This record gives sequence, C-alpha cells and structure tokens, in this order.
Amino acid sequence: MRSRLTIAAAILATVSVLAAAAVWLMIPGERDNRPVIAYLNETRLTIPYDYFRFEHARLGGSLSEIDLAADARTFRPARLQGRFKPSAADPMAQTRFLTLIPSAGNISPAERTTRLYTRFLQPDGWSHPGG
Repeated sequence: MRSRLTIAAAILATVSVLAAAAVWLMIPGERDNRPVIAYLNETRLTIPYDYFRFEHARLGGSLSEIDLAADARTFRPARLQGRFKPSAADPMAQTRFLTLIPSAGNISPAERTTRLYTRFLQPDGWSHPGG
C-alpha cells in the first residue's frame, strides 16, 4: 500500500513538473530575445532574436535581406502568430515591418528613382473591384 502511494506521488509530481514546463513554454517572454548576428554584405548587425519576422533569418549568418517586425506603439518585438491579416479589430494591425537590404552603392540622381522606387511605381492591375 505504501509503495503504491509513493508511486502515485512520484507520478503526480512528474505530471505537475511537465505541466508547469508546458505552461512556461507557452507564455511569451524574454527567454528567446538573445542576440543574433546577421550580415548584409560586409555589414555586421546584432539584432534581438524576437524582432525577426521569419524563422529562417533567426539563424543569422549572411542574408540577402532582413525582415523585422515591431509593435508600432512600443517598438517591442511583434508576436506574429500565423499568417498576417490586418484589420481594424486586429491588434496585429499595429505591427510595423522593416526590411533591411544591402546598400546599392553610389547611384546617380538620374537612376535613383528607377532603381530605388521601382516596386512602388509599378501599376497595380485589378481584374474586378476590390482586387
């Protein structure tokens, strides 16, 4: 009888520890905010882990671009969960995204508009009202 009680207590203690660990892992916190070293060309950047928008960039190393996400009000890391869908009622609508790309070097003023702003100057074609 006494050994059964001891086994039951051990099982209960193990389950309690596992449940506490699961809850701790689900609570957002500062534990993942370690610095990540990333390179854009020869530029070395040290950025906190939680600011990275995409998982693959959180490994650091040499990257072609770095996408970051921050809360617009506090500039703390945005907690992106699932796919980003902005709406007025969505707290993620207050998320600001920042993309860092390597410097294009010296661009003549005549080429600046076409090289830097091409993605903003392309016309949008909609097949029907509302896209």
